[in-house]
Amino acid sequence: MNVSGRIPSDALLVNGTMTSAVLDLFGNHVDELAKLKGKTLDITIKEHRDRRSTRANALCWELCSQIGKAITPPIAKEDVYRDAVRAVGEFDQYMIKEEALDAFMETRKLLGVGWFAEVIGDSPLRGWVEVFAYRGSSTYDTKSMSRLIDYLIDQAQQMELQIAYDLQEIEQIKEAWRGEHRL
Repeated sequence: MNVSGRIPSDALLVNGTMTSAVLDLFGNHVDELAKLKGKTLDITIKEHRDRRSTRANALCWELCSQIGKAITPPIAKEDVYRDAVRAVGEFDQYMIKEEALDAFMETRKLLGVGWFAEVIGDSPLRGWVEVFAYRGSSTYDTKSMSRLIDYLIDQAQQMELQIAYDLQEIEQIKEAWRGEHRL
């Protein structure tokens, strides 16, 4: 069960070695929670982050396209995107058996353009390698997507490209997304 909600300001009580918390959950989850009543649960609580917006995604791809066309010789927007994900994106680090490496790399590619992996070196364990497995921006929250867009804007500015959006519009895209999705 994965839900969103909040902890009201007066909803915490400490009693010896136990902390009690009241949670306001968004949506109706009575039936699911009733099944769990009295059971010991593994609970993870983290601050909510909104997913990236479609306007932010369109801006990202527009920037990748402009940068790719301006490079001599031109490169595909997908390659610009992967370079940006590599520079500022999110990744997981794994140790993979050498004989499973090719299958792992191919499986990553099936997830999307920004889902790729790179060997960063040999592992201290014989027959294993260390790998960075990058995640595409489809999983990014607004903070991560802003970091990616800011990186691409910086690249475009260094190349003295005329960006299709002015910087004020870019900030409005980011602010509109944040404002629409505040809890």
